Amino acid sequence: MRAVLDGDMVVVQENCPTKVGDILVAVIDGQVTVKYLRQRPDGRFYLQPANPAFADILPGGASSRFWASS
Repeated sequence: MRAVLDGDMVVVQENCPTKVGDILVAVIDGQVTVKYLRQRPDGRFYLQPANPAFADILPGGASSRFWASS
């Protein structure tokens, strides 16, 4: 499993195809975050943090943007 560690640099590319399990950079309501892309059994996508102390994010709305990490 790929991981982003403290001090790592993340390179992203717009319009890059993504799949479940990829690491994404997301801008949600003006806040930037790096999460894993996951899919629920009902087909909805969500963003999962690597740190279990943080909650999953169900993205949505016009203010959300996503990029795949390279």
